[in-house]
Amino acid sequence: MDRLTEVFKDDVPLRRLEATELISPPHPWQELQSAISSFRELQEVRQRLQELANQTSLWAKIGIDKKFAAAWEKFGTDFPAVWTYARRSGLNPKKLLAQVDSLLDTLYRLQGDAPYAMEFVYSLARQPADFASLAADLADLNSLRFHHLLSAAAPLSQKDKQELTLRELSHGLAQLQDFTRFSQASQDITEFQEAVGLAGMSPQNLYLQLDRLQGSLESLQPQTINALKAVKDLSGPILQRVGIDFSNLASLAKLSGLTQDETRIMEFIALHAELGREEAFLPEIRGQLELESYGYHFLRINKFTLRPRQAGETRVDRLNNLLTRAFAA
Repeated sequence: MDRLTEVFKDDVPLRRLEATELISPPHPWQELQSAISSFRELQEVRQRLQELANQTSLWAKIGIDKKFAAAWEKFGTDFPAVWTYARRSGLNPKKLLAQVDSLLDTLYRLQGDAPYAMEFVYSLARQPADFASLAADLADLNSLRFHHLLSAAAPLSQKDKQELTLRELSHGLAQLQDFTRFSQASQDITEFQEAVGLAGMSPQNLYLQLDRLQGSLESLQPQTINALKAVKDLSGPILQRVGIDFSNLASLAKLSGLTQDETRIMEFIALHAELGREEAFLPEIRGQLELESYGYHFLRINKFTLRPRQAGETRVDRLNNLLTRAFAA
């Protein structure tokens, strides 16, 4: 499509497109054409020369019209190759404009009734075209390979597919691409809603919901996701009592409006997670609890043997002696 739109007029029906061979013949304005890179630039050159020709006065002819001189110098800055050609050929703006018009007439005669774009016709003087390859591209466009695309694009312009212009076809194909992207995006959104428990929510409400959670979602790290999974596995049923369901993303909004009892439940879950964060921390707690329990039972059993039995002996001395014998055994 890109090549065809560069070569052919974009307002001609497909049925009229054909690869008629054109050869740019020699003409007196070859050197001028070589100084202008494109047909668009040729049109710009003509417009500027027409403006200069309209400014021509007696003072300009004798070289004392400063405004005209400045405009002519600006033309040379904008189109240096054309300026050099004009100076070398001794042409003033009016004579140069006459040559530009003659070049345009030559190009239009070359184009004739062919459906080629003028930019393509202009380029033939620099680079002959491969018309056999161009004919193959046209045949390919009308083959079964693109039949479904033409058939889909034609109703968008309310035309028969062979009456479509390249402009309409390009616009139709762009619309079909947009429809395809929209359909894929819609399917992705539906699958996402089902995955996070937001099925049935309108696109507007889904956007607002995700917009509120955007900061939290963007800051998620792999370790955070792993931690959330662990919380779900260990505390999922408890969290459901608070109104937080891991299968429903919208329920996370509940975190900003907990009651006093629900806040206590969350504090319990947070404490449980803190204690279980490092397994190496648990044996210390367990050992301390066991030691305190052992001490309690030891004192309870030996409460009558803590009385001093020797002169000057205190209860502390008695306890130390009992502990020494107990651990020595």
